[in-house]
Amino acid sequence: MALLGVVRYTSADPSMGAPGTGASRIAIIAGSKWNSQEELSAIRDGLRASHAPGVGTPEANCYHPRMITEEAVLKKLRKACLRLPEATETVTFGHPAFQVRKKTFAVLEEYKGELGICVKVGTLLQDVFLKDARFFRTPYIGKYGWVTLRVHAARLNWKEIAALVKGSYDEVADPPGFRKARGAARQGKSMRNRGRKSPAPGRR
Repeated sequence: MALLGVVRYTSADPSMGAPGTGASRIAIIAGSKWNSQEELSAIRDGLRASHAPGVGTPEANCYHPRMITEEAVLKKLRKACLRLPEATETVTFGHPAFQVRKKTFAVLEEYKGELGICVKVGTLLQDVFLKDARFFRTPYIGKYGWVTLRVHAARLNWKEIAALVKGSYDEVADPPGFRKARGAARQGKSMRNRGRKSPAPGRR
């Protein structure tokens, strides 16, 4: 399991807010599927920006629902999702959802009057995101490593969202257990092929 990067937040960093506001912590981005520095940086920047004073509180919301519509969010989310190989759009339980090989990796849904973008970050990373006030554990499927980004909690960073979507896509499109089994099967096949003897010349 590769350690892709470490984000160290300290109260000495003025961009993280005043001491005692939850700014002093270490977020470890480990074992994730984000395999490019650009994607990792987008996630890191999003977590860093979320620690500005007041971000995530109702009184500090950057957008009123009338200022950014669900249709506008869906349009941008659709663009981020459908650029991925084999991605399709469907509706699950009345909500727009995006799937790869019939497995959902992103959903735009309203829960208790709050619009959110649901993605799978995995159980190892889930707690890192839940320390960010913009996120909450997705109802019903949160135990499987899903989190929901509150659309109106702060200004949306679409580079960050694209990275989240890509990470979620990779989580469901090619789960670790499947990759391990597939690798073992390939290795077994290679060994079997190696053990076969070529027919002697003239004997068919």
